[in-house]
Amino acid sequence: MVYTRPDHNPPVVQWDTLSPLLRTVVTDVPVLSPNVNRPHPPSKQYKTPDNVHDVTTPERKRRHESSNTSDPKNPRLSRVKVIQIADDDDDEEEGPSTPVPGDTQESKKKAIVHKYEEELHSLVGRLSTSPDVPRVTKKIMQSLQLLHKAHKDLIQHVSFDLLGNLICMLYIMTAPNIDRRLLSEEYIEHCVHLLKHVLQRLLCPSLDNLVLSQLLQDAKSTVHPKYHGALKKKIDKVGLVHVTSAFMETVEELVTGLKLQDSWILSLSRAVVDTFSLEGSQASQANICLLQVRASVLVRGLFLHNPTHRPLLMDDIFAVLLKLPTTKRHMRTFKLSSHGGDVHVQMISMMLVTLAQASVRVSMDAVRDTARVIVHSLVQKCMKKDESHDFRQTFEHFVDDLLAMLPSPEWPAVHVILEALSGGLTNLMAQQKTNKLESQSSLLALHLLGKICASIRQIACQAKAHPIDTLTHPPALVECRDHARQLLASKHVNDSNANVAQCMVLMFLGDQSAHLSVDAEEFHRAQCAFSDEFRALKANVTLSNAVGRVLVTELVSHRDLCLHFDQMLMAIMTFLTRGQPTFRARVLKALGMIVDCDPLLMADDHLHQAITLSLSDEATSVRQSAVELVGKYIGLQSMLFPKYFAMLADRLRDKGISVRKSVLKIFKTYLQHTPMNPNDEAECVSKALRALVERIGVASEDESVKDAVLAILQDVWFGSSSRRSGHAAHHQDTVVTPASLRKKAAATNYKVLSMIDVVHHVHNPDWMVTLIGRLMSKNAVEIESACAAMVSELMEFLLQLEEGHTLPLLSFDGNAQRVATLKTLHVICQASPRMVLPYLDTLTVYLKQDDRLTKPTQMHNPRMLLKAQQDHTLQTMILHPDPKVRTQILASLTDLLQGEEARLEKLHATQGTKVGKDQVQGDQEGDASLIGGVMQAQLPNMLKVATQKEASIRTQAIACIGLLLTQGLIAPMQCIPTLVALETDQLASVRDTAYLHLVAIHSKFPNMVSGPAIQGIFSSYQFQTRAFGKAIVCDTDNVVRCYLGRMYRACIQGNRSQRHAFFNGLLGAFRERGPVFTALAANRLTPAVALGYLTYVAQVLSAMPYDVEDEPLYVVYTINRDVALGLGCVCVFVKKYLGDDTTLDNLPEPDAPIKPEVAAVGPTAFALALLVRLKMALKAAYGLDNETCQTFQTSNTTKARMRYR
Repeated sequence: MVYTRPDHNPPVVQWDTLSPLLRTVVTDVPVLSPNVNRPHPPSKQYKTPDNVHDVTTPERKRRHESSNTSDPKNPRLSRVKVIQIADDDDDEEEGPSTPVPGDTQESKKKAIVHKYEEELHSLVGRLSTSPDVPRVTKKIMQSLQLLHKAHKDLIQHVSFDLLGNLICMLYIMTAPNIDRRLLSEEYIEHCVHLLKHVLQRLLCPSLDNLVLSQLLQDAKSTVHPKYHGALKKKIDKVGLVHVTSAFMETVEELVTGLKLQDSWILSLSRAVVDTFSLEGSQASQANICLLQVRASVLVRGLFLHNPTHRPLLMDDIFAVLLKLPTTKRHMRTFKLSSHGGDVHVQMISMMLVTLAQASVRVSMDAVRDTARVIVHSLVQKCMKKDESHDFRQTFEHFVDDLLAMLPSPEWPAVHVILEALSGGLTNLMAQQKTNKLESQSSLLALHLLGKICASIRQIACQAKAHPIDTLTHPPALVECRDHARQLLASKHVNDSNANVAQCMVLMFLGDQSAHLSVDAEEFHRAQCAFSDEFRALKANVTLSNAVGRVLVTELVSHRDLCLHFDQMLMAIMTFLTRGQPTFRARVLKALGMIVDCDPLLMADDHLHQAITLSLSDEATSVRQSAVELVGKYIGLQSMLFPKYFAMLADRLRDKGISVRKSVLKIFKTYLQHTPMNPNDEAECVSKALRALVERIGVASEDESVKDAVLAILQDVWFGSSSRRSGHAAHHQDTVVTPASLRKKAAATNYKVLSMIDVVHHVHNPDWMVTLIGRLMSKNAVEIESACAAMVSELMEFLLQLEEGHTLPLLSFDGNAQRVATLKTLHVICQASPRMVLPYLDTLTVYLKQDDRLTKPTQMHNPRMLLKAQQDHTLQTMILHPDPKVRTQILASLTDLLQGEEARLEKLHATQGTKVGKDQVQGDQEGDASLIGGVMQAQLPNMLKVATQKEASIRTQAIACIGLLLTQGLIAPMQCIPTLVALETDQLASVRDTAYLHLVAIHSKFPNMVSGPAIQGIFSSYQFQTRAFGKAIVCDTDNVVRCYLGRMYRACIQGNRSQRHAFFNGLLGAFRERGPVFTALAANRLTPAVALGYLTYVAQVLSAMPYDVEDEPLYVVYTINRDVALGLGCVCVFVKKYLGDDTTLDNLPEPDAPIKPEVAAVGPTAFALALLVRLKMALKAAYGLDNETCQTFQTSNTTKARMRYR
């Protein structure tokens, strides 16, 4: 396996760094060393002619020369120049070949060495001429061993020359058709031990100070501080890193060609894998990278050719992975050459991907198995944190590396690993219990899954935005694409974008200049369905790395990883209903990460439903996160606002002030960037303004929220019109008007129309008068000019209405438009009466002379209400058959209560400033008492109409009841059942108002809600069947998981005794002597209503948001007790009247008459069957086993009764 990279070129064996023997073999035996560059050595580095000897005899030379000249068909290698093996620093002349008398001991040793030298020269000469290479090579190695064993002191370059000699020996051992008798186990073992020694004792300590410290610590010894520097200089001087790299390359060839012993493989794998833990300085990074790249090649060979050692090799790799630092600046040192920018990944990440990619040599199933092993090891070992190291950061770094390598042509196995990783992370989260989703492993899995989804979505968007069949640049890509289509057509292969991209990638990899990995092309061919049709593909042009990334982006978009994006997104969205609020907020954050890559996902129906569900979550933090997610993209895509308007308007009534303020920011952004034109958005703009105005009329609303709403309305109605002039309406007048004036007039026109629409829908527009007056006090000239233009438009609208035309953008009829226009004119004139002076003649037509006679009379005589109560006029109007009459009387009573409240507030303010002067008169206090008495008398009628079918009646009724509760005019106990029933209203505003009143009652009287709530659930069943046709527990859009869930959480769940009493009260409906069966026996309930209510109660109990295990356990415990008491008798009765042989297969026909005895016991049997189904549903939903249910104990078992009318 060869990598050609700018930063990590493979080690080239330089002539200067070769040992003499290796020089000889490289020069004269090229067939044995195909991977070594052989430059001609400069002559000045060698001693000639003194150190060059021709060891052949003249006779042999003549025979050799004659054989070379006489047989031209059998050329021989030229005569080798044998280099003397001697100390470079020894300048003395050589001694005689044989010792003579009188020589010193040193000269004798030299003579012996010279004797061995002559023998080596002779053997090397035979090596270049004799065909029996193995035998000659064996003699060379034996001579070297004898020479080294006898005279170690005469050989000064033992380590360096030994590596060269062993490289030579490995070249010979790995040569093709080598004699197996030459392969000595002893030699191979020496090679393995030498490589291990050089790596662990020389290179690693010299490159990394930490390794040296650990080595000394293990040996319990110390070393001089200068030792490390001296060792490093010596290693650099002899080029040991390059030689070791060359040696590792030859060992890799040995590993791939021979079956090695297990002990050798273990020694090799541990020594080589340890190089990936080196953390040297910046100066040593080049050498470290060189070693690690070569080590990855050797590890690949060990992994691929030794299947039994793969688990141990993986364990060694992950042991190093867990030791790597996570905060190191130069942590990523392997450069991805296919990226145009400076993109790097970790060396160990590259090695793991290399192992998975190399498995394609076995099969694609082996690749998937390797990917699963990698993912399993990551999940098992990196999903935790200990005292000294955060393994989760290591996991995240690895995933970041995979995502960086995903669009690279040379790493096609990355998408297989990511596919296995996404599946593993999804399964990990799905298997977690709800109460353990807050664990660090679950949060990390969620974060990584979001990262993967975001990356593959970005790739899909890039491929969709620039499909390969539409690209016209660069020309090389176009030419290569046409060539690929011609090739596919010639083999009758479909020329789809995926096939064309696959064919072009194979061409790209077929180019030797771009061939970056020997496994990449093989992997792409394994995934290509038509690769057998093209054995060798080459591009007719040179393709750049940028084009390669474009091709892989197109190709990956068609792989399973991208095709499974929807399933991965759905898996993430399912966790919006599980776990604690902080976890659900993290899920929204992960979704935001994905949507950042493709904002159009916000329009997806599934994502819209999930976000809508989060907008109604019980936790304020979750709702806040959902609102921020929506607001971020509505600012970019205003067309999303209508899709989310309903829920955003509902969040304007949220109990969390931070949520309401966030929604106000969204409304402000939308209204600022949306033109008020007669199109589809006009109605949405009008609805948004009405929703904002609604908050001003709420007395309990925070003042900061009201100020924010007024600021938005001020900006919309009285701000600059330049931002809204982008889409002006087309006028019908024939007068030529400048475009700027026409746009300005159109903007003013639509502002006035929106103001008319708001005034029409509000009951009390006094806040508008205050707003205009406040603006005039700050900037009188500009605001008066704007108001004058509005009055002019309003008068123009009145004339249009008189002519029979209707106003655009307004959804109500012409008469209502006329009234609304006059009311708007009245608002502006109240703030500044002189605005209407130019139009007095026109307005005179609309004035009535008797208005001053009737209106003051009605407004200042509240005692007329008592008369209407005494003669039953008030009751008749409240219960009138016409819904409009009922709506109007409730609205009038609401206005009366609001006016009385405003009068009392004003009176208290006056008392505070004028103490002892103007005291309250007795008749005023009497008026207040009179109104309170009338309201108390009519409260039953109001509660009755509060659950009517018409939504307008319910809205007015809940507003009136809320004012009565706020002012303390009625007892809260009477209203709780109705408020609980309205909690199940499908109208969000009614539902939220009822909930707020229940919470307010519970805050004042903590023990009051749980008892009447049981009666309220029956009222909710009756209300839903009457208003909507059927009773449901959750809304059809799944926005709210359980209508009654909020009330249960806020008012009942926190108190154990109240909770048990509530459960007992609901389950008491299933008992034979309970209120339902009592009412059924007395014919106060029909069987259909009774059994329908029991079904409704079972659904409510199954959908309640239980937070602790005690809640469903108590329900199961009570069900077990009731079923044990009643099921036996029911079974006896059923068997008695149906017969012992009756089964589900031979039941009586449905049309057959039912026996009275069976009909009598039928409801009880139905109730018990519902209890059993409820028990099974709770056990399945909350993971309750039989042992837990049987061992549960409770001591609080109070009962609550229900009464039916």
